[in-house]
Amino acid sequence: MARRPGGLELIRRIAGRLQDREFIRRVNGWLAVFWAVWFVPAVALKRLRESLLLIAVYSIWANLISHYTAWLTARVDVHVGGNGG
Repeated sequence: MARRPGGLELIRRIAGRLQDREFIRRVNGWLAVFWAVWFVPAVALKRLRESLLLIAVYSIWANLISHYTAWLTARVDVHVGGNGG
């Protein structure tokens, strides 16, 4: 039976993945899709300007744009620099 990694080993694995440009590109791409899907119903709700929902829509929009921009940046980084340093 395989031994489960300890807390420090798990942190090292996660830190290693965060250095992988391709992994970061994929994560930001999927997060941009996720926020885009959530943006549509938030905009479609009635009385948008009369409630706090407007703040939620702005927050979703900010998340969408930031992850999309990070995805584009990582995409260029992967294309230009490869997976190395």
